[in-house]
Amino acid sequence: LVRIAIPVLGEPRSMRLGLVSFTLQCMLLAVAGSPWQLFFCAILAIPGNLVYPSISSLVSTSVEPQMVGRALGSINGVKSLTEGVGPLIFGTLLTISETHSLPGWPYLIAAVMSALAWHATKALPGESTERAEYFMGREKVDYEEMQPFN
Repeated sequence: LVRIAIPVLGEPRSMRLGLVSFTLQCMLLAVAGSPWQLFFCAILAIPGNLVYPSISSLVSTSVEPQMVGRALGSINGVKSLTEGVGPLIFGTLLTISETHSLPGWPYLIAAVMSALAWHATKALPGESTERAEYFMGREKVDYEEMQPFN
């Protein structure tokens, strides 16, 4: 799906599609009452997996060539952190929510956060031509003078 969606839709639209899919998936999980709804959530998870590859592709084409490694390393660091801490927090919220009248409320929180992320994508540069125009107008940075991260 990634090899089809990103070239056809572009990174920002693919990311938005993934975020919309994940938001819908979380909303359905929050109120799911029968097994078929869970299978539908599995189908919604497929386009939801477009987000990370879209971010990686967008970042690698949006930063100066000398900074691609640092930028992608930062993205991977944040991703690793969220993959470790996220399940701990979400698992705790799910345990707390077991006695609530709507036991899926943590999924509603995830849906709201995903919707906020979708809204934040509107600030991203559009397709690669817009990014190229953005860099054409920027001042060149002398990377020789920059201090490495300590």
